Amino acid sequence: MTEKAVSGPVSLMPEAVQKVFLLPRNRETLKRLADLVVHGDQD
Repeated sequence: MTEKAVSGPVSLMPEAVQKVFLLPRNRETLKRLADLVVHGDQD
């Protein structure tokens, strides 16, 4: 699966540079999803 910015300032950057900005966000998203799966929604 890949992600590419389609709007905003990051969309003006080459895809290789976009990955530098998107990777931390994607890691955090996957960590949160894994936490939900393991621990459930505790709100």
